[in-house]
Amino acid sequence: MLGWKIFVHSVRMVFGNATTTLKIFILPVLGSLCLAIFFGEFSGTPAREGYDQVGADTGAFIARGVLWAVGTVVFMAWGVVSWHRFILLEEYPKGIVPKFSMSSIGAYIWRSIVLGFLIAVIVVPLAVIAGLFTSELFFSAFLVSAAISLLANFLTLRLGLMLPAAALESPMALRDAWSVTGKLTNAILILVLCQLAVETATETISILLPAGQLLYLIWEIVSFLLVALLNVSILTTMYGVFIEKRGLD
Repeated sequence: MLGWKIFVHSVRMVFGNATTTLKIFILPVLGSLCLAIFFGEFSGTPAREGYDQVGADTGAFIARGVLWAVGTVVFMAWGVVSWHRFILLEEYPKGIVPKFSMSSIGAYIWRSIVLGFLIAVIVVPLAVIAGLFTSELFFSAFLVSAAISLLANFLTLRLGLMLPAAALESPMALRDAWSVTGKLTNAILILVLCQLAVETATETISILLPAGQLLYLIWEIVSFLLVALLNVSILTTMYGVFIEKRGLD
């Protein structure tokens, strides 16, 4: 079962390289947190009296929000690109500072935007149409929501090989990514089910923990980062197997 082997290998890549993973992501994560703290104090900026001042406050709030979003995306793309390059090129960080290549990061962000937009164009209309028929039926709505999520994950894996390619500065077109994975549908379906199982497990633990408590908040952050890194590792492994023809031993 190729899909299961890829999943297991991806998990091993995350936990088997824990020290290097920490070195790669500690600065990007801390940078993102610092941005959130810095800009967070403005999130509740009250509107002062006068329409002109209200407009000024709103404009400043939006500008800060945009700066926070752009900065966070760059920080996280820095970490993800460095992870791809570490696994595929054995490019190790210097201390806790991974290599910062704006060309790779910029290409990765752009490809991510293209991929996200394409998936949204396909998935959002289906979700809206399905919602019109299942809005009052909880169980049906749950099934439809799960199906939409599985479809989004499936499309991400079918087309996502262009992301590690961008990290390696080896551009891959959408049609090429789709073509490469065309004969591997069964393996990708198994990977999607594995992703769903992991996400369900982490969400179940979140439900069992007391909401609002420190342990709950820590788990939310840790589980989010682990799931995100696992998904990145899956794409990295797929690229190594399907494009570079590497083994899984």
